[in-house]
Amino acid sequence: MQQDEGGHKVGLSDALIDYDRVADIYDLYVTSGLDVSFYLEEAGKVVGKVLELMCGTGRISVPLVEAGVDLTLVRHTCEAVRATSAYC
Repeated sequence: MQQDEGGHKVGLSDALIDYDRVADIYDLYVTSGLDVSFYLEEAGKVVGKVLELMCGTGRISVPLVEAGVDLTLVRHTCEAVRATSAYC
């Protein structure tokens, strides 16, 4: 088994995911909405703008915007931008 620079064993779950290849099916895999209510509650505590890093397909972003959160998004991949159109 491979090891990282610190000598820790690296397994398959540690491999980098090519999000461009899975952007259009990501939301089919991540079907739980339990985290959405958490982020809605947390964003509701903020006075002012909210920054969402690595917003991906917009699965969480769209409900936040619909709830009136002043949201700025940062995406890692171009394919995620295209996948977000499914929500808009």
